[in-house]
Amino acid sequence: DVVERYKARLVIKEYSQKKGIDYEETFSPVARYSSIRLLLALAVKHDLDIDQMDVVTAFFQSELNEDIYMQFPEGFQSQNGKVCKLKKSLYGLKQASRCWNEKLNKTLIEFGMNQSKTDPCIYYYVEGEIRVYIVDDILIFSDNPSMKMNIKTFSMSNFKMKDIGNASFILGMKITRD
Repeated sequence: DVVERYKARLVIKEYSQKKGIDYEETFSPVARYSSIRLLLALAVKHDLDIDQMDVVTAFFQSELNEDIYMQFPEGFQSQNGKVCKLKKSLYGLKQASRCWNEKLNKTLIEFGMNQSKTDPCIYYYVEGEIRVYIVDDILIFSDNPSMKMNIKTFSMSNFKMKDIGNASFILGMKITRD
């Protein structure tokens, strides 16, 4: 196998964060397995396409609500004891996934999607014969190619993303279509 690329990730030391100072809330919802199975059943029943997108470094694309300062990473030369003030969320912050969820939620609602009342990670748009469902880790279930393309274009204009195309693997489930 050929290595396509190497990755490195800067992770902050979350253990030094203090509630009420560095963060208020950390909860971020996760899509229920049963909700995804229900959407897969709807995809079969209504012959919906299932597309997958990947948000590149999702946490970096969300803004922080708090002032967070970080020492420079080991090996990086800082002058006169200066520190970094974070403007964006970093992996390792206690509130990182919440910040990302809030940003994605705001963006999908701005597009015109409705958030499910029973699973906050599921978004939907149903009008007449058009059905679109989105799972927050960016699975798009749709029976309308132009609406699906509009969602992808809108999402890519708001976030750095990769369009993976037809979903073939979701949470350990292999998807095959005929």
